[in-house]
Amino acid sequence: MVTKFTTTGGFSLLEVLAALLLLAVSIVALSENQTQSIQLIQATQYRDKALLLAQSKMNETDRKVQEKGLSALKDSESGEFDQEQFPTYTWVITKEKIPVPDFVSLLSMSSGEQAEEDQFDTSALEGPLKAVTEIWGKAIRQVTVEVLWKQRNNEKSYRLVTHYVEKDAFGQVQGLVQGLTGGAGGSQNGEEGENGSTPQQNTGENGNTNNN
Repeated sequence: MVTKFTTTGGFSLLEVLAALLLLAVSIVALSENQTQSIQLIQATQYRDKALLLAQSKMNETDRKVQEKGLSALKDSESGEFDQEQFPTYTWVITKEKIPVPDFVSLLSMSSGEQAEEDQFDTSALEGPLKAVTEIWGKAIRQVTVEVLWKQRNNEKSYRLVTHYVEKDAFGQVQGLVQGLTGGAGGSQNGEEGENGSTPQQNTGENGNTNNN
């Protein structure tokens, strides 16, 4: 009786090692991708909180200005949010002057270009324009609300910027215009509130995130 032995195909040791290596590389890549997704979600949550806190602080600042006037704001002040609900979140509010165009220089440039065509004397406007420049320079203020927080040992920040104009500035500028035009028209001394200021273009969408 003859016994026949048959062999079946199988994997060699080299093939098994190659398969294990491929599996290990796939697991590492998947793990890194998962980690990055979690970090991105966390960063978005941090930023959303900062946006809401900045808007809340900006609204609070706006109410303060409307009730007590722009002078009620300090040039710089800072504080913390509720650290139990918003740990590491702090805020800084700054009030600063912004550059005002030199209307006299702009008028001189314009009149110089048209000197040959028009012989209009602009010297009479220099005084009022200087007064307007001075008024706006004193009246316009930029207010910045900045929210800061720590994320993975890095400090992040989000900013909201708005501008305020003292209500008296409108009446003063209108008085100059009426003086030049012979006093035509009624007088309106900024009816935005007796103790308030007029907010101009709340640039809430210009929040900046500083990535350190």
